[in-house]
Amino acid sequence: MVLDEHRFPGRQGRLLFAYLVTEQGRPVPRDELAEALWGDAPPATWDKALTVIVSKLRGLLANGGGDATATLTSAFGCYRLALPEGTWVDVLEAAQAKQEAEQALAADDLEETRSAASRAVALLRRPFLPGEDAPWVEQKRRELAEVHVRALNLLAEASLRLGDAEEAAKWAEQTVAAEPFRETGYRRLMEAHAAAGNRAEALRVYERCRRLLADELGTYPSPETESFYRELLEVPTAQASDESVAVSPPPPPSPKPRRPRRNSVLAVVGGLVAAAGVAVAGVELSEGRNTNPARLQTIASARCSGVLPLQSGVLETTTPMVDAMTLALERHGYMAGQYRVGLQVCDDATPAGLVQGRCVANAHEYVENPSVIGVVGPLASSCAIREIPILNRAPGGPVPIVSPSTTYVGLTRRVPSSQSNEPAVYYPTGRRNYVRVIPADDVQAAGDAILARRLGVNRVYAVDDGSAFSRLFVDDFVRAARRLGIVVAGRASWNWRQRNHSSLAGAIAKTGVDGVFLGVPSVPASVRLLTQLRTRLGRAVQFMAPEVFDPATAMLAGIAAEDMTISQPGPPNDHLTREGKQFVDSFSKKFGAKPTRYAVAAAQAMDVLLDAIAHSDGSRASVTRSLFTTRISKGILGSFWITPTGDTTLNAVAIYRIVGGKVTTFATVAVPDALVVPD
Repeated sequence: MVLDEHRFPGRQGRLLFAYLVTEQGRPVPRDELAEALWGDAPPATWDKALTVIVSKLRGLLANGGGDATATLTSAFGCYRLALPEGTWVDVLEAAQAKQEAEQALAADDLEETRSAASRAVALLRRPFLPGEDAPWVEQKRRELAEVHVRALNLLAEASLRLGDAEEAAKWAEQTVAAEPFRETGYRRLMEAHAAAGNRAEALRVYERCRRLLADELGTYPSPETESFYRELLEVPTAQASDESVAVSPPPPPSPKPRRPRRNSVLAVVGGLVAAAGVAVAGVELSEGRNTNPARLQTIASARCSGVLPLQSGVLETTTPMVDAMTLALERHGYMAGQYRVGLQVCDDATPAGLVQGRCVANAHEYVENPSVIGVVGPLASSCAIREIPILNRAPGGPVPIVSPSTTYVGLTRRVPSSQSNEPAVYYPTGRRNYVRVIPADDVQAAGDAILARRLGVNRVYAVDDGSAFSRLFVDDFVRAARRLGIVVAGRASWNWRQRNHSSLAGAIAKTGVDGVFLGVPSVPASVRLLTQLRTRLGRAVQFMAPEVFDPATAMLAGIAAEDMTISQPGPPNDHLTREGKQFVDSFSKKFGAKPTRYAVAAAQAMDVLLDAIAHSDGSRASVTRSLFTTRISKGILGSFWITPTGDTTLNAVAIYRIVGGKVTTFATVAVPDALVVPD
């Protein structure tokens, strides 16, 4: 079937066809199509006009040789375009090619990565619907631009791994041209020049990035970019890439003063994109033996960095969390009691995101390495679910894990609405080996319910995104809200793929609520949801959300986000005690930026693990036992202890509020244990 563009029923006909094509067979409500064709001001007779346009489009499809009645169908107030089998759509093919490239990279099939990514780049050279400026067209252009940049990044990374630095530099340069304010392109370009042995050019790329950010945005490069820049300054020749950084071990310590016995440990920090954790490896050293730390058995994987020298002042970091953990080690003099500590970094992710297979592979690496005796991490609960059972069965006793960021309740306690055998399924030996230093999801959800009560909310409507984690979080919020006497007037699962949320807004408006809890993620559609709900419900309704709806995304909604509150587990940096504020000051002076909240938690997690090592005999089993006797007095996050389940007693929840277009610290909510006990 060939359809000449000029035969379409006018501009609206072309837009209607394009919109339905990009929706890939989804039934689209009539009012959503009206918004796509006429924006926020459709004509009074839009319903009739839409019917006429659809009728003409059906006629065009029939004249083109297709079965119009089967191709363009209508039912229940929706229209659906089902393209014939074998139909090829360039923008859809580009997105599919990008996805194939990501999967190939995860499987280390570098040639296939380059082939698929090249296909995506070629398909996206032409603009999407040139001459049109409808909001949905602009949104689709942004999505395709993201696909384009991602494909360029994949080409650059695959070329680097294949040893083709010149090709990698070409693609990285195109990435910078496409997104001049995105630092990842500059870092990849610096890496390509360094791999080619042109350190001077790599430094010039950094300066180019720094000047652009300073002149146009008034900001500085991120700690990750600064870290790579510091490496370039310190390394005399730039022959190493991420996977081949050679670090000279420190010289053997002097035999004086002599000690009867001493142990040395090596820390492995996992997860530059989605943290696996810090694995701490130890080997016993005694008087009269060779005590060169290089004899420690490190993890020899491309996912892990080289060993950081076992002395303070040497930093090999790429994220604020790793910066914070390194600073915590420096504050301890790289010592945990009688044990000397070093650092190694591992990663659970590819540039495409978290890869569960890598979580499993890293966990097996930790277990099989006899030097590894502890882990700080992981970042994601979905990764912890896979790592904990493997580390629990490790030879010599379970490998202890201290996480600064995993909050899924089932890792430590029974989930009321779950039928699974949690948490026992994660501890096959029957011995716990996982602890966390920030509150679990049910504590944070209860904190949101307490906040709702303080804000004067009497009737609330709760929205989840349909995923298991989101539903469980909203379950906890609903349970706590009812215990506090708040009426839960309704609940719904939100479909982020829908462009129009008027039906959900109408359903909420009918309940007469004065509060809405949005347990939805930070995606572009979330901004549209918040905007449409605020328009329908008015300024008097309180909007609340957990951290998955991050403040930066919320603020894209402009005035609709004003007075919205967003919770995060743990105390805010502004409300830390003296020890915490001192750490924040030290971090800021050292790295030129304030630490993120998770960076502060990562430093606390490192302190907890170091304390457990200091009170152990250096074995996995001993460190694990010590971990569950932890009592922190005046720590970075405050004073707390670890419960027998592995939870922290610090039930503090940070509340931030958007005021005047800025994120402000609103309160710290202390959650009583009674509010999170299952019914």
